[in-house]
Amino acid sequence: MDPFSPLNLLLGLGINGLIAAVSYRARAVDISGVIGGLLVGIAIWIGGGWQGYMLLLTFFIVGTAASRHKYALKAAKGIAQKKGGRRSAKHALANTSVTAIVGIAHLALPDAIWPLPCMAAGMAAALADTIASELGQLYGKHPISLNNFQRVSVGTEGAVSLAGTVLGGLGGALIAALAFVLGLVDGSGVLLVSLAALVAIHFESVLGGIFDIWHLDPNETLNFTQTAAAALIVYALI
Repeated sequence: MDPFSPLNLLLGLGINGLIAAVSYRARAVDISGVIGGLLVGIAIWIGGGWQGYMLLLTFFIVGTAASRHKYALKAAKGIAQKKGGRRSAKHALANTSVTAIVGIAHLALPDAIWPLPCMAAGMAAALADTIASELGQLYGKHPISLNNFQRVSVGTEGAVSLAGTVLGGLGGALIAALAFVLGLVDGSGVLLVSLAALVAIHFESVLGGIFDIWHLDPNETLNFTQTAAAALIVYALI
């Protein structure tokens, strides 16, 4: 189907609108999150087709579940997502704009082999980081900083734990496996996307530790950077 055909555009708008409405009613996003989600959702639908959109939807569902998991306990510890776990436009754009941009590149370069795997890598890194953060802070024991390999307190920017690494890696692998099922990557691409996501979230942890030393809190910048890093790793190695 032509990505810009009226039918495809109507399908994209309708499905995105429905999911946005349900997400808002479920208190998963706020109004700005609805708008941001619609923008990136339409871009990914047009650029990556319904297959690319399935990656986005999986990220949103699994990521939201991870954020909601034992929310009261995380709130009591001061490590929960703000506003009851509702995501805003800045969260949507930080985590998914790389995938949307690469999806648009796929339209311009339909014969290139890198755009679809890079889309998967960006989405895999986003989910890996979300799960590593949301669940790693709950189940990880003795988190450390990758900048000096010293133990740090739970919730410290840039901290990593074994549990967070394993769970985050599984999240990235989930997206990679789904991309394979949907025909976006081949068998070797599954491993490449999974490893790229894992490397990217640890690169983000190093940067996060540096920014924490400088008393900066550029969480959205870090999220964008890690998804871009994952996509660039795949681009360089594919």
